[in-house]
Amino acid sequence: MASWRERISRVLPPGARARAVATEAAVTRWLGRSGALRRLVRRRQLPLHLRRPYHVGVEVTAACNARCIMCPRHLMDRAMRPMAFPLFKKIVDECAALGVVEMALNGYGDIFTLRRERYREYIGYLRAQAPGVRVVINTNAYEMDESAARYLVEAGVHTVHTDIDGATPETFEKIRQYLRLAQVESNILRLVRIRDALGKTRPTVRVGIIAMPENRHEIPMFLAKWQGKADYVAVDGLINRMADPNAEIPLDQGRPCFELWAKLHIWADGKAVLCCEDWNAEHVVGDASTQSIEQIWSGAPLRKARAHHLAKTAGVIDLCRNCSLWRRGPYWWFDEWAVGEATT
Repeated sequence: MASWRERISRVLPPGARARAVATEAAVTRWLGRSGALRRLVRRRQLPLHLRRPYHVGVEVTAACNARCIMCPRHLMDRAMRPMAFPLFKKIVDECAALGVVEMALNGYGDIFTLRRERYREYIGYLRAQAPGVRVVINTNAYEMDESAARYLVEAGVHTVHTDIDGATPETFEKIRQYLRLAQVESNILRLVRIRDALGKTRPTVRVGIIAMPENRHEIPMFLAKWQGKADYVAVDGLINRMADPNAEIPLDQGRPCFELWAKLHIWADGKAVLCCEDWNAEHVVGDASTQSIEQIWSGAPLRKARAHHLAKTAGVIDLCRNCSLWRRGPYWWFDEWAVGEATT
């Protein structure tokens, strides 16, 4: 059954969705002022989040057609190849049975690099076997040609997200090497045109710019360039992914990282990792090839990590100690650490 958000989204014109998201955020901030309400909602939500991940990210392929200056994927020891289709089907089937709300086909590769349009097999199976799951595609859009764009619309993909990271070719192509800005922009705009011409409301098209020293001067130009063209335009933060023993990285001391209670990320070889920032699979919490999603989610590695976050000892986890942005979570999430309130 579709959620109330999904039902509202179906009747809103694409351009109104960003305003709806902003309105929802304002309402939840207002609701969050009530500590009693937060505690009440948390008591209802925590058991559900501990039973299943809200979001599962699946790396359909670890291969990519770009070399971006902020991405460490060129240092990966793991194989840069597609996920075996039988493994993908197993993951989808288990997510559907658990009631996972959202699945994102992303990771450190790009789905449109798959040969002979094999992305259709993966997306098609997901839409057929888990029709109630929200489908998100993260792509650099360089190889998202007309055939791919039309398929995304016809398949009912919910969201397509692209970080562009520049308003001019000079800046973009220095950051996202091997790509061309004109082709990326053309492909995104064509997706919007095809969707609108077919009278569809999906996918919502989101573009972002990851703010960094190389492109900060172009952020106003980027926002002006895309306003009214994409459904949602954002400035994203650059998250530290590589440990620097000399850097002092401020942690969010206000609450545990919500990621551990909401999201599970599975790389192309089936390894499930603690966080999407674990690009080299150094903090493995399970293996979808040999375990079920339910077993991984309730397994000892994730329980231990959650316990450390609740006990204010997350610094013993290298990935968490070196992270520059813990996920704050929804309005009902902890406003301070409350050891013992969340079952781990």
